[in-house]
Amino acid sequence: MTFLRRSISIFKGLHGVTWVVIGMFALALMLIIVPGDVYYRSSLHRSQSWWDVCRGLEENRVATPPLDMSAINPPSTYIVVYDHGWPFPYLARAIIEQDSGTPPIATWHENISWCHRVNWPFGAEASVFRLWAFLLDLLLATTIVAIAGGLTEWRIRSRHGFFRFGLLDLFVGVAFLSFPLGYYAYHSRLHEFEEQAHQPPGENNLAPAGLYDSSRDGSFSTLPAYTGPAWLEKLCGGIDHLQFLDHRYFANIWADESWRQTFDTLEQFPYLSTIGFQDPMPLGAVERLAKFPRLKRLILPVMEPDSAPTIKGTDDPVFGREHLSQLRDLRINWLVLRGSAVQAEHVAAVASLPEVRNVLLLHTAVTSEDLSALQQRFPYIKIEITDYY
Repeated sequence: MTFLRRSISIFKGLHGVTWVVIGMFALALMLIIVPGDVYYRSSLHRSQSWWDVCRGLEENRVATPPLDMSAINPPSTYIVVYDHGWPFPYLARAIIEQDSGTPPIATWHENISWCHRVNWPFGAEASVFRLWAFLLDLLLATTIVAIAGGLTEWRIRSRHGFFRFGLLDLFVGVAFLSFPLGYYAYHSRLHEFEEQAHQPPGENNLAPAGLYDSSRDGSFSTLPAYTGPAWLEKLCGGIDHLQFLDHRYFANIWADESWRQTFDTLEQFPYLSTIGFQDPMPLGAVERLAKFPRLKRLILPVMEPDSAPTIKGTDDPVFGREHLSQLRDLRINWLVLRGSAVQAEHVAAVASLPEVRNVLLLHTAVTSEDLSALQQRFPYIKIEITDYY
């Protein structure tokens, strides 16, 4: 009882500004943690087990309402899975949605997720709830709110008022403003450079001339994705207002005589995590790949018995199956092998790389018997024969 009375007295003694700060942080954290988004759109980093949970709900045949087949254009019915929580997803909900084919009326809040009822955890056809993740999210949110309120109250009491300022307040204020402004300036500049890398050279183009073509005949093509923090995406209700945080994460390379110049440009894309080769890969590219700090996925070129030994128009040797061990210094955990020249021994060489955890095989000479033997030999490596990646 004494503890309860002390707690109540502490709350009663808080300054009004402290309550405003607590309310602002609590509201922001509620918008981050409670509403959900379609699981495959979110930038929230998930474990493979949670991804499998969401996929399982999506593929599960939950009861769907009968369609009115008498209608001229009956709406299509499908299952959408929303996941909730930050930083730990605690709830996955399977919702049945219908698409009538009529585009919705555009509104100011159309692309803000927490403005729509479906994004809030109000009912579901099927769901999975993790109590431990919910409690951890709640604990983290409470801690953040308590720290924000405590610092505000400490500052008010130490200054004997909210509107009393000193040099320390000025320093903290400048630092508080400079970080987000610098963050925005850096990412905006990088976003602009990456966009101009796929435009014809112009007077104000920041990208090197000659590497702007993203078509099949160009040197490379890339794909963008949101690379900012998940909590910011959730707070803003999506990424529509965060375009400056869209950066190139995937690059397709067509190696020709200018492949070194291609790498010179791509090395200025710091968020590249996946690189694929559509033409033979230069052997010298292995050393260049080590300069990509976020590179985790590598799609090797098609390897055939009659593949050309050198890059077209040059004397540069081609990366072949006998060079797979040279990938050891790369921190890739996902790798694609393609071509009929790839055999079980080459898959074993890739599976022996220290960081690799997933290997996909497309149109290789590896048989189902070879695959079973490889899976037994490397039980912690996921090796699959597939037709796509």
